[in-house]
Amino acid sequence: MTSLEDTEYAIREMQVRGAPLIGVTAAFGMYLASIKNSSNEFMEKSGIFLKNARPTAVNLSWAINKILHEIKNIDVDKRKSFILNMAKKIRKDDIEACKKIGEYGSSFIEKIYNNKKSTVNILTHCNAG
Repeated sequence: MTSLEDTEYAIREMQVRGAPLIGVTAAFGMYLASIKNSSNEFMEKSGIFLKNARPTAVNLSWAINKILHEIKNIDVDKRKSFILNMAKKIRKDDIEACKKIGEYGSSFIEKIYNNKKSTVNILTHCNAG
């Protein structure tokens, strides 16, 4: 993805899936928007544009709202690097959270199996990483 429009398309067309990845993608989309114009007005419009790609995606709205809130006190000429660093941090934090979910889930499933001594059926909902 090289533009805000590419990012919106990838989210809308489900080329990226899973709540964490959608949020991270949106954060990098906001960075791509800031390259073009990092004014408050443009960033707000860019956030709305991305949110409309998947209106029910919680991580998407969360990442965009976090960025929009944080940049309010940042000089316009420093926003690009600030947003890029925020996107990288969101990515890093989400990778760590997904890893912890997997580790916890694995031990939880193992405990169930050890008690049951037979197949453990798992129903997943969405993709949490």
